[in-house]
Amino acid sequence: MGLAIGFYGLFMSGCAPVFSELQSARTAGKGQVELTAGYATVNNGEYRDGEFIMASEKVQEQIGLQAAYGITEDLDMRVRFEHITVADDGGNVNVLGFGPKYEIVDNIFSVYVPVGFAFGGDFQGKIEDTWEIHPTLLATVPFNKYIELNTSSKFIHAFHKDGWNYMAFNAGLGLSTDLDKYVVRPEYGWAWCTNDNNSDKFRQFSIGVTIYPNMFGSIGTKTVNRK
Repeated sequence: MGLAIGFYGLFMSGCAPVFSELQSARTAGKGQVELTAGYATVNNGEYRDGEFIMASEKVQEQIGLQAAYGITEDLDMRVRFEHITVADDGGNVNVLGFGPKYEIVDNIFSVYVPVGFAFGGDFQGKIEDTWEIHPTLLATVPFNKYIELNTSSKFIHAFHKDGWNYMAFNAGLGLSTDLDKYVVRPEYGWAWCTNDNNSDKFRQFSIGVTIYPNMFGSIGTKTVNRK
């Protein structure tokens, strides 16, 4: 689940959108729980007149936790918390997001629509200015029970009239000796502002670990039917 800090976040605390995903297209399954802890580092580069100029300046680091609960076999409710440390002593800020995830094609495609806001740090008393929505399309290509490819594409829309919008794309792997029990998720992604061609473009590398707390009991049809 990606959550962004838009116009006010970028200019008040110097941080980038939170756009990493660290999940597959699968839902957890009715009554099932999925937990993911993750770490990400974000760099930026200039994007001028359609040409991306690579740069390696670190913008921020993030640590976070995601949780999903299966309402039905094909519908999850997800929540995500991220703590962001801005580079060069730029301070700290928190992001909280939540929303539904619906599986369109079993184990292959899903749609996720989280909303969220920033708080803490420079955002004290300004939460109402930070709300955003992130409609996201997730796709998974399962190779076998040990490895899968996960991708996501999303539009990041700020509700504030002066907010900036972004597009983002992520690609990562799901690695495990048994994907029904735990998954290690290395991921790489890009995000760019759609309001201005002469804007920063962000790159993120993240690593996450997903566990299923109920794996020692019944783990539900969504996991045991993986191909």
